[in-house]
Amino acid sequence: MRGALESRSRFAFPVSSVVIAAIAVFAFRMEMHAARWGFIERVMEDFSFSWTPFLQHPWANLPKMLSHMFMHANTEHITGNLIFFALFAPAIERCTGHLLFIVFYLLWGVAAACAQGFFQPFSGGMIGASGAISGAAGAYFVLYPLRTPPSLLMRPFGKFASNIPAFFWIGLWFLGQLKGGFRALAPDLFPVEHVARWAHIGGFAAGALTMAPFVWRGGKNDSD
Repeated sequence: MRGALESRSRFAFPVSSVVIAAIAVFAFRMEMHAARWGFIERVMEDFSFSWTPFLQHPWANLPKMLSHMFMHANTEHITGNLIFFALFAPAIERCTGHLLFIVFYLLWGVAAACAQGFFQPFSGGMIGASGAISGAAGAYFVLYPLRTPPSLLMRPFGKFASNIPAFFWIGLWFLGQLKGGFRALAPDLFPVEHVARWAHIGGFAAGALTMAPFVWRGGKNDSD
């Protein structure tokens, strides 16, 4: 099963991943200009996603369910997201194909927004690609659990850490999101975090589920 998936993931330039990243960078540059010109609040209001207004006026707010995943709060926010996007997205795109990857990426972002809205409907406007990128992480977790992270990324942690497969690191991260998600449901007991944990959880679950047909198809090809 893994042989067919591995061979597909190592070829073809990830056009869609580059385009998505470029759109996010362009949007962030526009945000910087908006902040300089004094109307960043209006931009955030127009492009961020909030669950309660969506329930009240779904068609009017539907575009925000897509636009929010290309907006970011600051340089650290977009930089961190792009690093994780680069880790997972190209391999997934090479497996699914260019156009289908775009469909999946947007679907993961929508699933992330719905999960965040369902569990924390009054958490305010949401921006950022981390929900959709969590979908890419979930897809990677299912498709390539035994791959090791890039050696350059893991070098600060030593040689032993660089040989630990992806399912351990991604699984550890996901457990952290679950912990943070359940803590967010009890704001009177735990400090409030301005992190959309349930978006990460929902995106991850959507990414894992949408890759099930590819795992099945890969296994079938290997058995032929």
